[in-house]
Amino acid sequence: MDNIIQKKKIQSKKIQSMLFWLCWIVYFSTYLGRLNYSASLTEIIRAEGFDKGAAGLIGTAFFFSYGFGQLISGILGDNLKPHKMILVGVLGSGICNVAMGLSTSIWQMVAAWCMNGLLQSLIWSPIIKIFSDWIPKNRQKTFCININSSVPIGTFATYGITAFVVWKFHWRTMFFFSSLCLAAIG
Repeated sequence: MDNIIQKKKIQSKKIQSMLFWLCWIVYFSTYLGRLNYSASLTEIIRAEGFDKGAAGLIGTAFFFSYGFGQLISGILGDNLKPHKMILVGVLGSGICNVAMGLSTSIWQMVAAWCMNGLLQSLIWSPIIKIFSDWIPKNRQKTFCININSSVPIGTFATYGITAFVVWKFHWRTMFFFSSLCLAAIG
């Protein structure tokens, strides 16, 4: 039985690498549309005059919806194609970033960022499922370990890009920039 399953896997190391880097870029890009709020938070509070506690509610909404969404994503992943879940997550996150850039109140931002958390939760589990479905067993562990490098690199890149964009333009510009990146990746 294992031989039959293994034959359905991608055997070409070149194509395996291309799949890995595609998934890596996708997950890296999610950090542009996820951490841009926390990276812009000081400027948002200053520019909009928001109370720190109320502004913190936005990040908390993301945290809870992302965590809850991870549970749902695992269940959905058993029944839906992973590439479709990733597409919905990435493009939906891009739309949520546009909504953040257009938001004028805390509650609009809470709604947009809560939805962003749910949509972003549709990305990680399907990437791991793609590796499980398409990569031979002897390379799956390496792929799953190496894709985690997208997390610190995405974090550093997001904070650096956000600092530059906020400095040169406006905090809202970062959300529009992130949405363009996510749309391009999707």
